[in-house]
Amino acid sequence: MCACQPVSLVESDYINISMCLGCKRVGLHYKNILCGFEYYDYEQFNESVQRISFEKHATEFCGQPRHVILSTCHTDIQFCFTKTEFKFFKEALNQGALMLEVQKAITSGL
Repeated sequence: MCACQPVSLVESDYINISMCLGCKRVGLHYKNILCGFEYYDYEQFNESVQRISFEKHATEFCGQPRHVILSTCHTDIQFCFTKTEFKFFKEALNQGALMLEVQKAITSGL
């Protein structure tokens, strides 16, 4: 039996951000990729993504529209976003960070 007790923080067609009430790890599920973070690491990831400008960092990608390629903690795995996808991803990460703050306030009794 799984000991995780996930609470969904952000949910849409392509992304789900959740936190386990037990271990407090944050799960980021985007399309077919699942990344796990400690709370602090999620905050750092969100902050670093928010600093990325699509216009400054986008590159041509296999004859398709420009994409931003975002590294992960595993050197062989990257996210690849169109401008619209990247805007949506950044908004979802911010929403997740806000919901984590709310969850933290609720569990600490504030």
